[in-house]
Amino acid sequence: MQRFFASLRDMDYFSRSLDCLSKHPCSHCQRNDQWVSHGYVYKQSGEKVGKRILCGKRYGKRGCGHTRQLYLQHIIPQRRYTLSQLLAFVCALIRGLTVERAYVEAVGHTHSSHRQSWRWLSALWARMSCFRNEVPGSSRSDWSSLRCRSRRLSILLSTLKHWLIQVPDKRSVQCCWQRRFC
Repeated sequence: MQRFFASLRDMDYFSRSLDCLSKHPCSHCQRNDQWVSHGYVYKQSGEKVGKRILCGKRYGKRGCGHTRQLYLQHIIPQRRYTLSQLLAFVCALIRGLTVERAYVEAVGHTHSSHRQSWRWLSALWARMSCFRNEVPGSSRSDWSSLRCRSRRLSILLSTLKHWLIQVPDKRSVQCCWQRRFC
């Protein structure tokens, strides 16, 4: 299970405060008083992007030994690019760019393969129900407002377009949902 925070300071406070951690039991052993800070999660560049906390089973603690991840709100776990780059990719697609061109515009360089863009689309498609649940009061007829070569891409982009209109603070969506964007 992952949690998202607005800043490193908030994340550090959460991991140091027994009051905060006691409200969040371990998903494996259901104990809530065994948490131990277990270091940071880094990107390849050396930037801190998250923190690990351990359900400790050493030093007199009786936890199970499983680790929980805490992340900054702009980081998508197990993804190279940030949330803002993925949102830029989606906005470029909605504006009518091709998938390849939208990817190049979002990441800012052309030396990488655009195959990653298709992986992003597959991951977004897998989260389609999350986006549709977040858009209140819209009917199924509204979902097909964008036309693309692929029916699946048309449905996905129409859904994301409605989602982008409805969600006020897109940059902190992972913090609000407490789950990853894609």
